[in-house]
Amino acid sequence: IDVDALGVDGKEMVQQSISPMDIIKEACVSTLEQATTAYQNGANRIELCSHLELGGLTPTTSIVRKVRTEIPLPIYVMIRPHDRSFYMTADDEALMAESIQQMKLLGVDGVVFGGLVGRSVDIDLVFRLAEVAKPLGVTFHKAIDEACMF
Repeated sequence: IDVDALGVDGKEMVQQSISPMDIIKEACVSTLEQATTAYQNGANRIELCSHLELGGLTPTTSIVRKVRTEIPLPIYVMIRPHDRSFYMTADDEALMAESIQQMKLLGVDGVVFGGLVGRSVDIDLVFRLAEVAKPLGVTFHKAIDEACMF
């Protein structure tokens, strides 16, 4: 929204319609300790990954289970089988779909994934995996940073 184009009354209306409770304060973590700290510091959602130094990969089911049990926040889990790139093969997609199914069984609230084809979002992959993820929430991850077309 171009708030300036709304004029003073429009700006005020937009500012009044957004409350601090509407802002998602998500912490990207890889351990139960980090998730606990994030919760204590006011995060209202956790993105759980492994290997943050590699941009985040799919965490183990054991860490997902621990965080799900101990942290009373929505948990979104990274679904990314490797750090080679954001280009996913058919085998990668099969692994991602299997990981999503596992995360559904563990009771997570959402998944975070993505993929590229060329320099564009691989929308077909995204739709196929989003279908597997239903009814979980879905967030497209940092692959967007390398895309030039959505």
